[in-house]
Amino acid sequence: MARKRIRCPYWFCWSKDVVPVTTDKAFKTGKGLVGGAIGAAALGPIGAVAGVATGFNGKKKVKFRCNKCGRIFKAKV
Repeated sequence: MARKRIRCPYWFCWSKDVVPVTTDKAFKTGKGLVGGAIGAAALGPIGAVAGVATGFNGKKKVKFRCNKCGRIFKAKV
């Protein structure tokens, strides 16, 4: 599987020399509600809690800093 290279998105830079700064993990509401309903139907209250927790399995948004131009940007990883 090919790995995606993160690049600076700004014009006239597009450098691949970037470093991660912070990570934000997004909660997917729809995925959590559906997982909670299926888990509750299958396993009761424990399944509901486990199903809602699946909403945290979304893509991570990571802030990167470009070493060439110094700008900070977000990218999904």
